Amino acid sequence: MRQPPLQTRILASAPVNLSAWASALFFGYHFWNGEPVFWALVITVSLLLNVMRADEQVQAYRTWKRAWDAMGDDPLPSGRGGRVGRTLVGLTLIAAFVWYLASQTGRPGYDLALGWLVLGGVAMLVVAILAKWRKVRRARPIKATVVTVVVKGPVLRVPTLAEAYRALPEHCMRIG
Repeated sequence: MRQPPLQTRILASAPVNLSAWASALFFGYHFWNGEPVFWALVITVSLLLNVMRADEQVQAYRTWKRAWDAMGDDPLPSGRGGRVGRTLVGLTLIAAFVWYLASQTGRPGYDLALGWLVLGGVAMLVVAILAKWRKVRRARPIKATVVTVVVKGPVLRVPTLAEAYRALPEHCMRIG
C-alpha cells in the first residue's frame, strides 16, 4: 500500500479537520437560526466530506503500516498520543463547553443546550462502556502460533521409509 498523496495528508491533518468541523457547525447553527448562509453551509459541508474521506484514507494507511511494522522484530513506535490522548482532549473540550453553558444559565436556550449535551454525553459514555464490556467478554485467548494449521495430516497416503526403499528400481539398489 502506498502512502497517500500530500494533499490527502494535509486534508486529514488535525488543524484542517478541526477547522472543517468547526465551520460546518458554525454555519449549520446560523442556518438553523434563519440566517442566509445556505451556500456557505453547502460549501463547508462538501469540504467536510472531503476531509472525512481523506481522513479515512490516511487512517487505513496508518493501520496497514502499523500491521506491516508489527511483522518485524523492531519495537513498535508508540504513536502520537493514542486513544487515551484523544479521549482526554475530547473530554476536556466537552467539559469546557459544559462549563460555558452552565455559566450562561440566564440566557434563553442555553439550559436546553446544556441538558441535551449532558444527556448525550451520558448516553455516549454508557454506549462506550457497554461496547468495551462486550469486547472484553468475548475476548478469545491468543494463539501461540502465528499461522493457523488447516491440514492436520497428509492428503495422500505417505509411504514409510522401508516401503519407499522397496519401491526403488533394482539399478538404484546396485549403486549403493
